[in-house]
Amino acid sequence: EKDADSDGEDLNALCEQFFEKCVCKEKAKADLPKKEKQVGKATTMKKMIEGAKGSKDTVRYCESSIAPKHQDPKTKTISSKKFIKHVLPEIAAKEAKCKSADEPKAKTQLRTMKKNIRAELQKGDKTQKVDATTSRLTDTSKYTGAHKERFDADGKGKGSDGRVDKVDSSGYVGNYKGKDTFDKKK
Repeated sequence: EKDADSDGEDLNALCEQFFEKCVCKEKAKADLPKKEKQVGKATTMKKMIEGAKGSKDTVRYCESSIAPKHQDPKTKTISSKKFIKHVLPEIAAKEAKCKSADEPKAKTQLRTMKKNIRAELQKGDKTQKVDATTSRLTDTSKYTGAHKERFDADGKGKGSDGRVDKVDSSGYVGNYKGKDTFDKKK
């Protein structure tokens, strides 16, 4: 069923997008296949409830009472559709202090929670601020001595080439300029 806002936006679709975003954060991968994005674990549900501005008590209640009823018993996961259709209404009823998700007060709370999720989705990711110490330690232009050899001109690491001294076993000394010219001379 479609739950549209006053401006025609489908709140359930927005909730699914936020659910997928939470799954990607949980798995620390942005490019998951669509099928994997639609199944989340307890941390995904926790982020969804926090996004809907649910209380900490509600999060605990969901983890202990609501989630086990709707999760897959073997994998302990839940689909985004099941979360939006079953879990979110129960959470809204708990937040509204109602016995059933069908009560008007619970339905109003559910719409409010979905709108909060929409706002959270529109907010986007905040980039972390880097403090002075971290920026100083990660600025490769200030490295000196042997440490500066570990990075190229762009500041990217050279990997093992920057850490390991490779032995040149060609028989020539390091500064000899005429290497490999013996056979070319006539």
